[in-house]
Formats: sequence, C-alpha cells, structure tokens
Amino acid sequence: MNNVALVVGRESFIGTKIVERLTLNGRDVVSLVADSAKSARVIPWNRSGFISTITALREMQRLYGFPTDVFIVFGRKREEVFPQESASLIDEVLDYDLKALVYLTQELYKRAGEQNKNTAIYFIADNVEDSKRPLSSTATSGFRTYAKTLMHGNPSIYLSGYELVGSDEEGFVDYVLKGVDERLEKRANSWMVYPKPSLFGLKR
Repeated sequence: MNNVALVVGRESFIGTKIVERLTLNGRDVVSLVADSAKSARVIPWNRSGFISTITALREMQRLYGFPTDVFIVFGRKREEVFPQESASLIDEVLDYDLKALVYLTQELYKRAGEQNKNTAIYFIADNVEDSKRPLSSTATSGFRTYAKTLMHGNPSIYLSGYELVGSDEEGFVDYVLKGVDERLEKRANSWMVYPKPSLFGLKR
C-alpha cells in the first residue's frame, strides 16, 4: 500500500502537527508549499495557478507516488481591519483559500478517478468560527460549504471533514489521525466537530 500523505496548509499549527505526527508514524509526507521543512518533502506550488497545481501534483506523483491520504488544512491567520484591507490582501485570500482549494480538489478527483487510487481527502478546519473579520469569515464559510457540498454529491473517493472548536489543538490532531487510521465508512462524507457537543449543548 502506498505510504504517501499529502499535507496542504502545513504553515498553520495544526498542519505542522499533522506533518510531525505522520512523519513519526513512518509516513512519507509531502507538502505543497513555498518554504522548506525538515520533516516533509516540499514541492513548490503557486496556489493561484491552475497550471501550477497540475504541475505540482504531477511532480509529486513522479517523485513519491500518488497519495493515499490528503490533508487540506484551513486556518491561516491574517491581520485585517475593515474596511482598510488592501487589494493584495483580498487577492491573497481569494487565491490562497478559495481558488487553490478548488484547483487542488478538482485535479485530485480527476487523477484518483483515472488511476483508481484508494485516495482519501480530509478537510481540516482550525477554529473557523474564531474569525470575526469579514474577509476571513467569507473564506472560512466558503471552505466549509465547498467541502460539505462535495461530500453530499456522492463522491467517488473517500471524503471527510474535521473542525476544531476551542483551543485543544493537540487533542484535535489525535482525533483527526485516529479517524484517518480507522477510515470508517460511517465517517465518509461526514463533517465532524471536536470536541463533540453534549446533549445539553456543552462541549465535552
């Protein structure tokens, strides 16, 4: 079985922890980022470019093989004050958070379907409700809605979503990776929140 895991968004704390844990567990971890990392193989990727997305995935497959697990981590923090957001910041949010998400999932879907790969995509949301800024809120809502819409469309590959509410990041990573190890059918096409709400609306 292919041991390759692809992590997108390792710049966040959650992304970094996922890379570290997967590496410690003996997985071959590849990241599509601009900077380098000691614990992960890195392939350059221009998130705003469709051609760059195709090139990055093709290069990853050539060098390391097609990934069994793909982690798309959302949760990048930015400084923004409405209505003073610059044009460059607006473009960055649209490119980094939304266009890149669509380009990447489209190409992964296509390649997994063509090659009959047993690939799973995990959408990881790091405290998306923590954002009170209009621009970031738009991006976070788009991330969640896009992922859930894909799940409801009878996807041909395994999809699952995880969302952290609160500050227990270490526990959240444990929860995500436990789900990845089990890859239960009942969690396919499901959006799970950590920690789970109690029956009385309190977090456990």
